[in-house]
Amino acid sequence: MKIKVRECLLNLLIFTIYLTFTFIVMINHEAWSDEAQAWLLVRDLDFFSLLKQLAIEGHPSLWYLILFPFVKLGFPYITLNVVSWIISCITVALILKFAPFNKLIKIAFITCSSMIYYYPVVSRSYVLIPLFIVLICIFWNERHRHPIIIGIFIALLGNIHLLTLPISGILILTFYIYELFIKRVLENKKNIIIGFLIASLGVIIAIIQISGAVFSNNLVNNIKVINVSLVKLIETIIYGANIIRYTKDIYIMKVDILTYLIIIAIVLIAILMYKKSKTSFLLYITVTVSILVVHTLFWIENTQRVTIIFMPFLFFLWNYKYKEKNKYNISDKVIISCILFLLFISGYNGIYNGIKDISGVYSYGKKTSEFITNTIPINSIFICDTEERTSSIIPYLGKNDYKFFCGYTNEYFTFANWDKQWTIEFRINELVSSIRQFNNQKNVYVILSKINKRENNAIIQKMISDGEITLIYNGEENSICQENGNLDKYNIYTVNVKK
Repeated sequence: MKIKVRECLLNLLIFTIYLTFTFIVMINHEAWSDEAQAWLLVRDLDFFSLLKQLAIEGHPSLWYLILFPFVKLGFPYITLNVVSWIISCITVALILKFAPFNKLIKIAFITCSSMIYYYPVVSRSYVLIPLFIVLICIFWNERHRHPIIIGIFIALLGNIHLLTLPISGILILTFYIYELFIKRVLENKKNIIIGFLIASLGVIIAIIQISGAVFSNNLVNNIKVINVSLVKLIETIIYGANIIRYTKDIYIMKVDILTYLIIIAIVLIAILMYKKSKTSFLLYITVTVSILVVHTLFWIENTQRVTIIFMPFLFFLWNYKYKEKNKYNISDKVIISCILFLLFISGYNGIYNGIKDISGVYSYGKKTSEFITNTIPINSIFICDTEERTSSIIPYLGKNDYKFFCGYTNEYFTFANWDKQWTIEFRINELVSSIRQFNNQKNVYVILSKINKRENNAIIQKMISDGEITLIYNGEENSICQENGNLDKYNIYTVNVKK
């Protein structure tokens, strides 16, 4: 009895520390443009228009459907981050309550960079991934008794992100396909078939939802064939998982030595996992290859995507030898040590970024919106050089208070339309033409994203010197510490009325 009480109190202490730290970071976080996009899509589109737009976005609908009632009922924008934080706290509570491994391993997963910072604070659909992996793990060892529940969780997992579809596929293959068509199990066969149909239907629905992206300009124009190699794989995992960033401040060993150790750990985990759990190994390889393909062809390295590689680790340790959790042989200790090594290094960087997010500015979207609200009249028009970057400002403003006009698509917008952005090549002359189109009206302004450095263009400089536009807000003030803040940083100019 005393042991159970002590266990509960320790779990409560760990959970309270996690809850408190992540909450403090979350309420100090300024959402950036990728976070804003989901909120704006739900805010400005009806249900069926949202589903149509998601086909271009390349994302399944689950995250957007979770946000849907909050947005439509008029909840404040901070709700976006609160939802992520609550989901992460639920996931951590489930790990502490049900995970069969020891406290050290639990703490390692809870404090890895994704769980301590990137999922609870930076609000994206990725926060749902560990939740459903944990729910599947809870029932996996008794999956023959609960095939329908497992099927529901696999279906929902597949509807989170493009990278979770292969995970759902592997779980369907190693459970339902194996049991029904290879092992030809007879016990509880009816429920296994039902679970198989639910899981398969969920995957099919997700594929249908994102299939539009395959034929959209968003995907076609964003393909960037880079060196597909083991080196690229290692780079995308190490960099994207935030494992070796900022290590110079704390680690005695050189970063390149640390990199070699990380590579050794990654390879050892694959070799030993293959010998111990074929399902975990398939998940590990599938996630790794998916990350490689996605980051090689379509997107830059992203921490929230790449840290999905930690999910097979969680699945493996949860289900391998779960009945003999205190009886580890040498190879068990090696693979556990490698996993802990990666998780704890990642965790340092998550905490590091969290502390910096408290004291610094992650995105200037909020600060810029405050300047607009306090300085610029309602119903003013903003001519923007990019829909994508400007979208981090819009959710902080009243829905119909201001109008935003893209200077190179020549259309008003409230969220980034990726299909058009990748179709139309930016030309400075188009932006200048749009500015001059409005120079006979009052209360017209120009927002230029600092990342694009349009203000350094000779034509823009001449417009400033000729008095066509005047700088009224400089995003260089209060330089930020967060990497994404460089993307969401702005200059605002007033367009002077032509006399």
